[in-house]
Amino acid sequence: MLLQVNTSCEEAIDKVECARSDLHADLDRWLVDKDEGITGLLRDMANEHMQYHEKVTPTWSHVQAPTFTTAILHNHNSTIQQW
Repeated sequence: MLLQVNTSCEEAIDKVECARSDLHADLDRWLVDKDEGITGLLRDMANEHMQYHEKVTPTWSHVQAPTFTTAILHNHNSTIQQW
């Protein structure tokens, strides 16, 4: 009877150790997948932002350049008129 209890306990301990080992391996895989997933997501978002700004920048550069130059000339003329 005692031998049967010891055998059952040893089998249960072996199952627990196997389950713990499997759980640890699953957690390690999940952590790696999570990190790679987040990195990929952030990289994709950054690429989308860059593509958007590359697409929009020429339009804004075209619009802002004359406005900026006009503002500089206006301020320069105001300064000259004050003297």
